[in-house]
Amino acid sequence: MPLFTTTYYIGLNDQPFLEGDKLLKFLEFHKVKVPSNYRNDKAVKEAIECISICIRNNIIEEINKCSAINLQIDELTDHSLDKALTMNVRHFSNGRYVSRFLGLIDVPKGDGK
Repeated sequence: MPLFTTTYYIGLNDQPFLEGDKLLKFLEFHKVKVPSNYRNDKAVKEAIECISICIRNNIIEEINKCSAINLQIDELTDHSLDKALTMNVRHFSNGRYVSRFLGLIDVPKGDGK
């Protein structure tokens, strides 16, 4: 469970994969055994992708149970002036409104170059 929690923390907090090694050393300091095949960026990336698929499937299942949803799409610009669309869905679940992040879509430049 500590390896899952560490990987989940990296993905949730948008940390670079390089942070994974520091966190694994932290786990080992606290006597958590870390297999050698977890000690590379590729392993961390693959683990985050697996977690992402599980979370996405849970969101889809949650949305499919709803009678109505609100899809929110907004444009954003990052610090390098690249544009993207952010997609969120809002719905009513278990007696409360819930907002879920669905993803980002890159927007091609519209300058004709």
